[in-house]
Amino acid sequence: MQILKIKSRNIKGIVYAEVKPKGITIVGGANAQGKTSFLDTIAAALGGTKLCPKRPIKDGEDEAIAQVTLSACESKLIPEIEVTRRFKRRHKDGQEVITSDLKITSTGDDPYDMASPQKTLDELIGKLGFDPEAFLREKPEVQADIMRELVNLDFEEIDKTIAEAENNRTIVGREVRSLEAQVNGIPVHQAIPTEEISVNALVQELEEAQQHNQNNRTEREMIDKSKNQITSLEQQIQQTQQRIAELNAQLQNQQNELAGCEKDLQARQKRVAKLEDKDESIIRQSMKEADETNRKVREKKKRMELDQQHKDTKGQYESYTRTIESLRKKKQDLLTSAQWPVPGISLEPDDRNKYLVTYHGIPLEQTSAKEQRAIAVAIGAARNPELKFMLIRDGALLDENALIEIAGLAAQHNCQLFIERVGDGSECDIVIEGGEITRLAYECKPD
Repeated sequence: MQILKIKSRNIKGIVYAEVKPKGITIVGGANAQGKTSFLDTIAAALGGTKLCPKRPIKDGEDEAIAQVTLSACESKLIPEIEVTRRFKRRHKDGQEVITSDLKITSTGDDPYDMASPQKTLDELIGKLGFDPEAFLREKPEVQADIMRELVNLDFEEIDKTIAEAENNRTIVGREVRSLEAQVNGIPVHQAIPTEEISVNALVQELEEAQQHNQNNRTEREMIDKSKNQITSLEQQIQQTQQRIAELNAQLQNQQNELAGCEKDLQARQKRVAKLEDKDESIIRQSMKEADETNRKVREKKKRMELDQQHKDTKGQYESYTRTIESLRKKKQDLLTSAQWPVPGISLEPDDRNKYLVTYHGIPLEQTSAKEQRAIAVAIGAARNPELKFMLIRDGALLDENALIEIAGLAAQHNCQLFIERVGDGSECDIVIEGGEITRLAYECKPD
């Protein structure tokens, strides 16, 4: 499709202007004379209310018309049509109200009915007025956004998921480092058991040893008692011998008792000779060492628990890493499979994970000015597949060579190009002063 004719009446600073543009149309004139208003007519007619100027009607007028004639679109079965948007100014309750209505008619004899005019225009025209020079002046991340929109790459959910995973991974990473520091802060006890020594069992063992040794002492004391008893009896024998005659019977009894005591003493001495005392100092030393051993056991258990927790948390961290890598691969697959308007164009993340437009792997801003301009024009043509139309607002920044270059690029893509320049030089196809056309090149004259 092509813009065949533009008609503007009372649009912003325009009084009246009607033009049949060619492929490349340079609009000149001094500032505030109507150049921008004339080009805004295209947006007002085709772009819907969102692209209409906030104050579309020229001061002092109550009505304005923005009209654009478009050539036929065979792929959409649309004939040559005339798109007219009419603005009206009204006052209601002391407030100014501006309304607009859109009308689309066929320029031929056959009637043409468009059920949803603006929706059809939006689908047909795409993004209006792409400015390749403005695109090149944008920040790299803005250029990337434009490219992503062009090929319908929506990373919002993926980026959100990646951001959440990275945040979670950062939190888990801090926990991993904290646990690792705690594990390393506990000494390694290689020869220490995993369970604590029972101090109660040692106490019981000590009590049993004490009772055992007390029994031994009792046995030893009985020897002394037996010895004392023998000594006493011997003394009694000496006394009894003096009265032996009278006390034979008593002597016999005493001798029998002595024999029994001696026998008992011998038996007891044999038992005592076999007795062995237990070393209480060893048990007491074990009890003393048990606290230290148990402390090391507790440290060992704590280290094992922290070590396991560290492994589990590290596994969680690695899981987040795998998720992030998977999502980034998904984004890269989307980028790889995207239908880019220029071979070699793509989007690649920088060191801040912001996307940049690249050409054969080189950031766009690092390519030559000629390559940048060719890429920008190709992008503009791709944004409007049916109505290939671009607008350069700051045409004054282009020298003669740049104008020739960009005109050639637009022609390669069969793209209409409107260039706005300050001045009325010979390169201008249209010169506007005071809201009206004061000079019009032959190729641009209306019927």
